[in-house]
Amino acid sequence: MENDANPNPALIQPMDQNVIQNIKLGYRKLLLTTILNDPLHNENLEKTQTNVNLKDVVFSLANCWASVPTLLISKSWKNLLPNFIDSEVEENVHTEEIQLASLINQLQNTNPMSNTEVLQWAAEADGSLARNKILTGDEIIRSVTAEDDDDDDDVTPANPIKFSHSEAGAALSTSLQWAEEQNFEAHGNYAPQTFKRPRI
Repeated sequence: MENDANPNPALIQPMDQNVIQNIKLGYRKLLLTTILNDPLHNENLEKTQTNVNLKDVVFSLANCWASVPTLLISKSWKNLLPNFIDSEVEENVHTEEIQLASLINQLQNTNPMSNTEVLQWAAEADGSLARNKILTGDEIIRSVTAEDDDDDDDVTPANPIKFSHSEAGAALSTSLQWAEEQNFEAHGNYAPQTFKRPRI
């Protein structure tokens, strides 16, 4: 089989990926900070994580995007527009390293992690996201409806409870008595005068 690896990755991803990495690391920092700020984070970590809703995620991502320096965004275009950025300005750009290790070590008391381990963890998270297939809207709808169809097949009919005629008559009698006590007025075909008390 022929090797499909491209020796020039700049043709595949022409823009510098530091902006995206900066946003991802910033989001992870905000997520860990949110979890640590929750007073219940020591009691139940999973419960604390489920308390983060979609609105929190969107606002966190917006804050991360707002914190990306303009110069870093400009620098990301250097592969497409080489004359866009002066070399002097490029030398002065310093990417901010986000210290996630201290936040993770606060979160887990058992195994402290170094900054290197945290950055490796963040890179692995990016790798796992890359392995997941990104679905289009139509594919999502098809997969959900297929799951719904499968769920319908799995439903086994419950054993119907059988009532005797006397139990059904007693239930109807009790229902009519309740309706009379409540001055219940039904409309249409279910008006009280259309029913007669069964003789049992």
